[in-house]
Amino acid sequence: MPTLVNPMDSFKSFEPALKRGELKVERGRIDPSLIIHADEPQGKVRITYARMDGNSVVGIAIITPAEFENGLPVFQIGYAVPQHLRKRGIAKKLVQAAIDEFTSGVKRGGVVHFYIEAMVGVKNIGSQKVAAHVIGGEPRETKDHNSGEAILQYIKEIGQGTNQSPK
Repeated sequence: MPTLVNPMDSFKSFEPALKRGELKVERGRIDPSLIIHADEPQGKVRITYARMDGNSVVGIAIITPAEFENGLPVFQIGYAVPQHLRKRGIAKKLVQAAIDEFTSGVKRGGVVHFYIEAMVGVKNIGSQKVAAHVIGGEPRETKDHNSGEAILQYIKEIGQGTNQSPK
Protein backbone atom coordinates (compact mmCIF):
# COMPACT_ATOMS: atom_id res chain seq x y z
CA MET A 1 0.00 0.00 0.00
CA PRO A 2 1.29 3.50 -0.79
CA THR A 3 2.37 5.75 2.06
CA LEU A 4 1.93 9.47 2.63
CA VAL A 5 4.03 11.68 0.39
CA ASN A 6 7.05 12.71 2.40
CA PRO A 7 8.63 16.06 1.46
CA MET A 8 11.90 14.80 2.94
CA ASP A 9 12.22 12.57 -0.15
CA SER A 10 12.29 15.73 -2.29
CA PHE A 11 14.70 17.39 0.12
CA LYS A 12 17.16 14.51 -0.26
CA SER A 13 17.27 14.91 -4.04
CA PHE A 14 17.03 18.73 -4.18
CA GLU A 15 20.39 19.67 -2.67
CA PRO A 16 22.51 17.26 -4.77
CA ALA A 17 20.72 18.40 -7.95
CA LEU A 18 21.29 22.02 -6.95
CA LYS A 19 25.00 21.40 -6.33
CA ARG A 20 25.34 19.66 -9.71
CA GLY A 21 23.84 22.76 -11.38
CA GLU A 22 20.82 20.84 -12.67
CA LEU A 23 18.22 23.23 -11.26
CA LYS A 24 17.31 26.63 -12.59
CA VAL A 25 16.70 28.80 -9.52
CA GLU A 26 15.98 32.40 -8.75
CA ARG A 27 16.12 34.44 -5.57
CA GLY A 28 12.95 35.34 -3.75
CA ARG A 29 11.60 38.80 -4.50
CA ILE A 30 10.30 39.33 -0.97
CA ASP A 31 12.89 37.21 0.81
CA PRO A 32 16.14 37.05 -1.18
CA SER A 33 17.51 34.45 1.24
CA LEU A 34 15.13 31.96 -0.41
CA ILE A 35 15.89 30.24 -3.66
CA ILE A 36 12.96 29.20 -5.83
CA HIS A 37 12.77 26.40 -8.37
CA ALA A 38 9.68 25.74 -10.51
CA ASP A 39 9.17 22.55 -12.48
CA GLU A 40 6.43 20.25 -13.73
CA PRO A 41 7.13 16.64 -12.81
CA GLN A 42 4.50 14.36 -14.33
CA GLY A 43 2.84 17.47 -15.82
CA LYS A 44 1.92 18.97 -12.43
CA VAL A 45 3.29 22.40 -11.43
CA ARG A 46 5.56 22.30 -8.39
CA ILE A 47 7.33 25.25 -6.84
CA THR A 48 10.12 24.52 -4.38
CA TYR A 49 11.32 27.17 -1.96
CA ALA A 50 14.63 26.45 -0.25
CA ARG A 51 16.32 28.17 2.66
CA MET A 52 20.09 28.15 2.39
CA ASP A 53 22.87 28.38 4.95
CA GLY A 54 25.95 28.99 2.85
CA ASN A 55 25.96 26.21 0.25
CA SER A 56 23.74 23.91 2.30
CA VAL A 57 19.98 23.60 2.05
CA VAL A 58 18.50 23.76 5.56
CA GLY A 59 14.88 23.32 4.55
CA ILE A 60 12.45 23.20 1.67
CA ALA A 61 8.80 24.04 1.20
CA ILE A 62 6.96 22.71 -1.83
CA ILE A 63 3.71 24.18 -3.16
CA THR A 64 1.53 22.34 -5.67
CA PRO A 65 -2.02 22.90 -6.94
CA ALA A 66 -4.74 20.76 -5.36
CA GLU A 67 -8.53 20.62 -5.63
CA PHE A 68 -10.91 23.57 -5.48
CA GLU A 69 -12.71 24.57 -2.26
CA ASN A 70 -15.76 26.85 -2.32
CA GLY A 71 -14.97 27.65 -5.96
CA LEU A 72 -11.44 28.82 -5.13
CA PRO A 73 -8.13 27.15 -6.04
CA VAL A 74 -6.33 25.28 -3.28
CA PHE A 75 -2.56 24.99 -3.12
CA GLN A 76 -0.92 22.39 -0.89
CA ILE A 77 2.30 23.06 0.95
CA GLY A 78 4.67 20.41 2.22
CA TYR A 79 7.92 21.07 4.02
CA ALA A 80 11.02 19.34 5.28
CA VAL A 81 13.96 20.19 7.50
CA PRO A 82 16.71 17.65 8.25
CA GLN A 83 16.47 15.95 11.64
CA HIS A 84 19.61 17.60 13.03
CA LEU A 85 18.21 21.11 12.33
CA ARG A 86 14.72 20.66 13.74
CA LYS A 87 13.27 22.52 16.75
CA ARG A 88 15.04 25.75 15.78
CA GLY A 89 12.11 27.53 14.10
CA ILE A 90 13.54 26.97 10.61
CA ALA A 91 10.38 25.31 9.27
CA LYS A 92 8.01 27.96 10.64
CA LYS A 93 10.04 30.80 9.11
CA LEU A 94 10.53 28.93 5.84
CA VAL A 95 6.85 28.00 5.43
CA GLN A 96 5.75 31.58 6.13
CA ALA A 97 8.34 32.96 3.70
CA ALA A 98 7.30 30.44 1.02
CA ILE A 99 3.61 31.36 1.42
CA ASP A 100 4.47 35.07 1.21
CA GLU A 101 6.57 34.56 -1.94
CA PHE A 102 3.92 32.31 -3.50
CA THR A 103 1.11 34.76 -2.69
CA SER A 104 3.05 37.62 -4.23
CA GLY A 105 3.82 35.57 -7.34
CA VAL A 106 0.30 34.34 -8.01
CA LYS A 107 -1.10 37.84 -7.40
CA ARG A 108 1.18 39.10 -10.19
CA GLY A 109 -0.46 36.41 -12.32
CA GLY A 110 -3.96 37.57 -11.37
CA VAL A 111 -4.81 35.00 -8.68
CA VAL A 112 -5.77 37.04 -5.62
CA HIS A 113 -8.12 34.73 -3.71
CA PHE A 114 -7.25 31.12 -2.89
CA TYR A 115 -6.63 28.62 -0.11
CA ILE A 116 -3.34 27.27 1.18
CA GLU A 117 -3.41 23.90 2.93
CA ALA A 118 -1.08 21.50 4.66
CA MET A 119 -1.98 17.82 4.92
CA VAL A 120 -0.08 16.42 7.89
CA GLY A 121 0.10 12.88 9.22
CA VAL A 122 -1.61 12.48 12.62
CA LYS A 123 1.65 11.10 14.04
CA ASN A 124 3.80 13.97 12.73
CA ILE A 125 3.64 16.27 15.75
CA GLY A 126 6.44 18.56 14.55
CA SER A 127 4.73 19.31 11.23
CA GLN A 128 1.43 19.79 13.03
CA LYS A 129 3.04 22.49 15.16
CA VAL A 130 4.38 24.24 12.07
CA ALA A 131 1.00 24.09 10.29
CA ALA A 132 -0.88 25.26 13.38
CA HIS A 133 1.50 28.20 13.80
CA VAL A 134 1.66 29.34 10.16
CA ILE A 135 -1.69 28.27 8.70
CA GLY A 136 -3.69 28.13 11.92
CA GLY A 137 -7.30 27.17 12.33
CA GLU A 138 -8.76 23.99 13.69
CA PRO A 139 -7.45 21.03 11.66
CA ARG A 140 -9.92 18.62 10.11
CA GLU A 141 -9.16 14.92 10.42
CA THR A 142 -9.49 13.04 7.15
CA LYS A 143 -7.71 10.32 5.18
CA ASP A 144 -5.03 10.64 2.54
CA HIS A 145 -6.47 9.77 -0.89
CA ASN A 146 -3.46 7.68 -1.94
CA SER A 147 -2.40 5.88 1.22
CA GLY A 148 -5.60 5.87 3.26
CA GLU A 149 -3.57 7.06 6.27
CA ALA A 150 -5.16 9.41 8.81
CA ILE A 151 -4.13 13.02 8.25
CA LEU A 152 -4.98 16.47 9.51
CA GLN A 153 -5.94 19.19 7.03
CA TYR A 154 -4.91 22.73 7.94
CA ILE A 155 -6.38 25.26 5.52
CA LYS A 156 -6.41 29.04 5.30
CA GLU A 157 -8.08 31.42 2.90
CA ILE A 158 -5.78 34.01 1.36
CA GLY A 159 -6.93 37.24 -0.26
CA GLN A 160 -10.09 39.34 -0.35
CA GLY A 161 -9.31 40.57 3.14
CA THR A 162 -9.82 37.14 4.74
CA ASN A 163 -7.57 34.68 6.48
CA GLN A 164 -10.19 32.25 7.70
CA SER A 165 -10.52 28.49 7.46
CA PRO A 166 -13.43 27.28 5.31
CA LYS A 167 -16.50 26.01 7.07
